[in-house]
Amino acid sequence: MRDYCDIRVLIIDDEPAIRNSMAAFLEDYGFLAHSCESAEEARDLMRKETYHAVSNTHLTLPTI
Repeated sequence: MRDYCDIRVLIIDDEPAIRNSMAAFLEDYGFLAHSCESAEEARDLMRKETYHAVSNTHLTLPTI
C-alpha cells in the first residue's frame, strides 16, 4: 500500500462518529488527517496549516 504521509487532509463534521471514522480510514491509508467540528475551527486550522484536501460532509455549514 502506498504511504501518503506527507498529504494533509482536513475533515469537517459536527458529528464525532463521522469525522473520527473518516480520519481513521484516511490514516489507515497513510494520510495525515486532522478533524474539526465547525467552520470557525476549520478556518483557524487552515490559517495555521496548509492542507492538500478538505472534506466537508455537509452541503452547508450553518456558520459560514
